[in-house]
Amino acid sequence: MTNQTALVSFHGNDILTINDGNTIRVAMKPICEAIGLQWEAQLKRIKRHAVLFSTVSMMDMVAEDGKKRQVITLPLEMLNGWLFGVETNR
Repeated sequence: MTNQTALVSFHGNDILTINDGNTIRVAMKPICEAIGLQWEAQLKRIKRHAVLFSTVSMMDMVAEDGKKRQVITLPLEMLNGWLFGVETNR
């Protein structure tokens, strides 16, 4: 089965999701950019978090320019866990 993609509105931006047949996954970099977080810092935070990092997957997605890119994704059900760790005072 081929991965199916869909756009989901998030903070006024369209975020790409992928259904790999078992799990709906979200591309993390666009989410960080949509809420004004530095992607590199959030990637480091995800890598340090044992539970989040255990669910990370690199997936191929076709970008708006039509080129295939590898993106880091988390399962949709882990998104709230990641958001809870965002420090709003920073």
